[in-house]
Formats: sequence, structure tokens, C-alpha cells
Amino acid sequence: MMGNSIENSELTASVADVLWLFSALYDGPPPEPLWQALRETVWPHLKQAVGDHGPMLELPAWDAARRGAEYDQWLAIPVAGQGALGYPPERVSDQGGEDSVEAMARLADLLGVEWEKPSFRPGSAYPVRPDHLTVLWALLAILLTMPGTDQLGERRVQDWSHTVWSLIRATLTRLQEILPTETAYAAITRIALVYGAEVAVWQEIDPHHE
Repeated sequence: MMGNSIENSELTASVADVLWLFSALYDGPPPEPLWQALRETVWPHLKQAVGDHGPMLELPAWDAARRGAEYDQWLAIPVAGQGALGYPPERVSDQGGEDSVEAMARLADLLGVEWEKPSFRPGSAYPVRPDHLTVLWALLAILLTMPGTDQLGERRVQDWSHTVWSLIRATLTRLQEILPTETAYAAITRIALVYGAEVAVWQEIDPHHE
């Protein structure tokens, strides 16, 4: 992923676009035209980008009603006592650490990202904490376009990125273990986890890569 500054800038913008796509996919199932474009055009390119990591699941040709039902079942509505799968409450600490609710809320505010929606929107995620995947992907997409050594609030951009990716990775790993393989979001989660890990290594924000 190395090259001259112009190439790197173009690459960074392209990668950020993919992260924004993941943010949108975890905020709700896409409408039919976008789903078709994702299956026929975007998905083959993503599979090629992560080709060294084994076969990726295919996106099923499901209609909007089935995609919406799957999203609602697995991702949209928190279940009493455990949250929705894409929304594990245990991942953001309440103890004032670097991944605390307060710290992540400050980051969202600094970047102008809505991390707490005022009300439930049918067919869409309802983040009331900053550890929902749609929020985390948006934060990471913005951070990716900023110099890692820049100061953002009390921390460097790269340090924020490290924390956000750690939360994304933990959440995707949990989803991958639980989602049925025949679901569309199992395929999305698998490719998002692998693609995100590649980005994290490139940006030197992966705690699992020495």
C-alpha cells in the first residue's frame, strides 16, 4: 500500500469510502439498487482485496423484506439484558479508561459523528452508546483521513484509531461466531473483519500485529 503522496492520498480516500460503506451496512439493510450494486460490483472488488485470506461468503440475492427481517433480528433492536449482537454493552468500559463511554463520546463529538440517536428509527440501528458498529466504522473512516501524529483532544489520532479498531474487531469477532453462515450479515461481517484487519496493519493500529 505504499507509493507517492498522491497515490497514498487516493488510496486513503478509497479505503475510507469502504469503511463508510461498512458503517452504512450496519446502520440498516440497503435498498434494492444499492444491494444489487454491492453484490455485482463492490463485492467482487472487496473479495479480490482480501483474496489471500481464504474464501469469502457470497451475498445472497435476498429481497428487501428478507434483508430487513434479518437485520432487525440480529442487529437493530437490543434484547433486554444482552443488547443486539452488533451492540455488545460490555465492550465499552464505564471505568474511565481510553475506551470508556465518556472518551468515545468525546471522540464522536470532536469528529461530528452522531453516536446517540434521539429515538428508534424503524429499519435502522438505534445507537445509545458509541460501540455500535455503524458509529465505530464512521469514526474510523474519518480518523483514517487524518495524520496519525496529529493531536485530537487529549490523544493522538493514531491512538484513537487503535482504540476504535480494537472495539470494531471485538464486535465483529463476536458477530462472526454467532451469525448463521447463510445470512447476508455473516458474509458482510467476515469480509469487514478481514478488510479492517488489513487496514489496521497498514495504519499500524492493530494490537495483534507486531
